[in-house]
Amino acid sequence: MRLVTLFAENRRALLEIVNRGWPAVETSEIDGWIVRFSSGVTKRANSVLTLHAPENVDEAIREVERRSVERWLPASFQVGTFSQPDDLDQLLSERGYESIGPTTVQAMERGDLQGFLGRTDERVTASSAPSQEWLEFFWEREAFTDPTIRLVTQRILTGVESVFYELRDPETTEILSIAKMSLVAEYGGLYCLYTHPDHRGQGHARALIETILSDAAERDIEAIWLQVEDKNTGAIVLYNQLGFDTVARYHYRVKG
Repeated sequence: MRLVTLFAENRRALLEIVNRGWPAVETSEIDGWIVRFSSGVTKRANSVLTLHAPENVDEAIREVERRSVERWLPASFQVGTFSQPDDLDQLLSERGYESIGPTTVQAMERGDLQGFLGRTDERVTASSAPSQEWLEFFWEREAFTDPTIRLVTQRILTGVESVFYELRDPETTEILSIAKMSLVAEYGGLYCLYTHPDHRGQGHARALIETILSDAAERDIEAIWLQVEDKNTGAIVLYNQLGFDTVARYHYRVKG
């Protein structure tokens, strides 16, 4: 798979934009590292984005661990080829941190997006805020039942300008699939793509994504990105078929 030219010389700029697309409830900094906490809701919003090397790495790790303990959360680092220092993954491994959630960041640039103009599905509607049905659909897929957790997820979802999409059955009006596009500067991020388990394998996800890509092209978005865990092979196949390309990889190191 070819590597797209987007941010080819500056992967950290890409990850900084991606970070803004899924905003943590609480964000702070430790000498160049971005520390994110959101009551344990999702790994992305409860990990350290390690884009710049601290002057004293051991001290910075201890401070991350201290802040995590204060919040009754395990210390967690997002580590990839962009991380600083270069040997951070090894350092965390030696400290007993477990490696989990290998993830690929994929993107599609403006030129390729233009090929999706007009490829919309009339069953899809879009809104600047999630409907209650959209939220209930999302919470059910994620098995979020606790009211506090639901409140935190809603804050994350609406913490950045976004477009929320629903694909409904035209006869029953039942939601079959949902997604969200975060809007960050001139870029878009695809999140929360879910299809109801009873309606998978019928092309709903592809129809929804193509509609979103058409919308992104109409908005003249520079590029759209997505993040997908390696274990989600079905989604990766679909994204590759649509024309997404890999731009970065990362995993998490979590303190046992």
